Amino acid sequence: MTRLPPLYMLLFLAVFLIPMAALAHGVDDSTKQFLLSNQGVSIIPYLYIGAKHMVTGYDHLLFLVGVIFFLYRSRP
Repeated sequence: MTRLPPLYMLLFLAVFLIPMAALAHGVDDSTKQFLLSNQGVSIIPYLYIGAKHMVTGYDHLLFLVGVIFFLYRSRP
């Protein structure tokens, strides 16, 4: 059985022990009030909130850049 070097173990622990709430980004106050006070089905406002959340979230944008970067292959 091979043993991981200490640096890899430290990185592993740092990545998996950081609470997910610290890595997430929230919504603005007006959106939060809408979400808390909303009752019933509201498809269009939720689509708008979801799209705004995707565009303003740096983690979502980095994910899309990563997907495009790793899926793109240059031609020989």
